[in-house]
Amino acid sequence: MHPWKGNIRELKNVVERCVILNDLDVLEADMLPYDFNAYPAGSSQEEGAWTLAAAEKKHIRQVLAFAGGNKTQAAKLLGIGLTTLYQKVKDYALQADPTDGTP
Repeated sequence: MHPWKGNIRELKNVVERCVILNDLDVLEADMLPYDFNAYPAGSSQEEGAWTLAAAEKKHIRQVLAFAGGNKTQAAKLLGIGLTTLYQKVKDYALQADPTDGTP
């Protein structure tokens, strides 16, 4: 069991996002956002962990890692322009090396 500090609309959005991003018929715990699984029940969570910006930052970081840091390939995978990706990397202060393991 995990405490939910948000409202029902936020919970609905998290579940919908999991359904959209996964192809399985059943949702599993590892499909939930990292921030949800990163904190044990009863611990406090960082404010803003459930925002769209937080999800986008995490997704961009994962795609950059998948692309081995190749921003051109990552931009193609994300379906955005290279300039847009560079701006998002700057805005989110993402590491130059996405494979270094830092969150």
